[in-house]
Amino acid sequence: MRESPARAEPHDATAWLPLPDFAELPPLDRLLVPDPEAAPAGPREVPVGLPSPARAEPHDATAWLPLPELEELPSVDTLLVPDPAVEPATPREVPVGLPSPARAEPHDATAWLPLPEFDPVPAANGDSSEPPRRGHRVGRRFYFPARALVTGLAIVGTIAGAYVGVTTLLDKGADVNVRVDGRVIRAETGAATVGALLTEKNVTLGDYDRTVPDVNTPIENEMTVQVLRAVPVPVDFDGTATVVHTTHDRSARFLEDATAQLSPGASLGVRDASKEIDETTTVFVRTRKTGVLIVDGEFIEYDAPALTVAELLEEYDVKLDDADVTRPIGVTDVLPTEMPDGSEVSIAVDRVLNETEDIIEPYSLPDQRLPDENLDVTAPERVVPGKAGTQTVTYLLIHENGVVTERKPVNAVPIDPAIPTVTYYGTKYDQRWDKIAQCETGTNWEHQGSGNGGRNTYQGGLGIWFGNWDAYKDDGWPKDANEATKYQQVIVAERIKDDHGWGAWGCAKTLGYAKEDGRRIN
Repeated sequence: MRESPARAEPHDATAWLPLPDFAELPPLDRLLVPDPEAAPAGPREVPVGLPSPARAEPHDATAWLPLPELEELPSVDTLLVPDPAVEPATPREVPVGLPSPARAEPHDATAWLPLPEFDPVPAANGDSSEPPRRGHRVGRRFYFPARALVTGLAIVGTIAGAYVGVTTLLDKGADVNVRVDGRVIRAETGAATVGALLTEKNVTLGDYDRTVPDVNTPIENEMTVQVLRAVPVPVDFDGTATVVHTTHDRSARFLEDATAQLSPGASLGVRDASKEIDETTTVFVRTRKTGVLIVDGEFIEYDAPALTVAELLEEYDVKLDDADVTRPIGVTDVLPTEMPDGSEVSIAVDRVLNETEDIIEPYSLPDQRLPDENLDVTAPERVVPGKAGTQTVTYLLIHENGVVTERKPVNAVPIDPAIPTVTYYGTKYDQRWDKIAQCETGTNWEHQGSGNGGRNTYQGGLGIWFGNWDAYKDDGWPKDANEATKYQQVIVAERIKDDHGWGAWGCAKTLGYAKEDGRRIN
């Protein structure tokens, strides 16, 4: 007894039933009119011990192998030359709930599926020695070649597979926009993350490029992905010329890139941190130094990004006269990280030939404006008053022929530090404005709009008509919406909505917001 491939273990869900090679099948005319000289085909050899792809896992004794819908298959009469006198075959009735012999339990790898009993087929002229012609009626039976049936089933399987494949291709997933290298790629994707999407679209990121949002962010429908290319910025790092690749133009974020590329883990700083970073201007990056600066009788504990003593003095706005000197290190000498004996670096400034004068004076700090994420964008600004302070100002008195000819401040040390007045403005707003901005301009808050007699029509991220901008903006705000901040644009949009409803924006109608305010939609 040989093993049945229908009882094979383990289960392989990806395997298909073996199909014949169509190139080896005989033509249809040979199947209909067999060659009498051809030897009858021998029995098909079934491989022994090989796993059957029909074997299901887990075992279900009531499950049947899937069968095609017989009503959808062409009749045998249509495939061959139909005999009008032959009645169409009735559909095969599949028993429901009865165990399939292919799912027998317990498992018996040597058992074979039962085969039907074939009745003797009489010859067309009553002579049983001559086989009937294939595809013709004999008595009440119809003789149909097995190979033709296999071929028909293969065609049906191919059509079904093609249908599933086409429907899968028609729906690839989320719709996204990719802004890269000055162009916008509109794509439909099934990618799971931003990184996978870029790989799918053959967008390559350099070592220092980044994306907004991050490459690990899950893909969402109608998402916009920006690819920011890093640029090489010339850098003077502690006196050595090099470059730092960055996507940032502000010192704080640029310093993160510089630290990672120049000296990971070190404490670095940028001189003149207020300057905008670009690839045309050298940025001076320094290792931060600590110690004590002694000047005009004051002890200043310093922590500054400085290479030389001159840079340290400039950081603390200490001015030297031509005759003044520093010790124990000269003005132009490189500032060490620590003294040879391990003590802190102390720098003393000696005033020579000229007189200094210390005066306690009041002073104040410039007012500041800061965002408050808990304050609504339309709410009045919150002001926290500051206060004036006092400081000791050191003046250098320049003598000429015994007469003071010039008196200039050279140092200032706070006694009672001043506190600036801070005005907080709200940044909390209705997040639906972000959806409208995405629909109107692709979230481009600097959108200049289209021309209209020298002035652009629909401006800013929310596409605000310039006439409405003029009517609803506050005094002192920029002339055009695209030059205003995002929050100023949202404030004007809220005022327009209060008067005209969401219907003032076509995108609000598209997104369904216009139905919520109960106003008539134009």
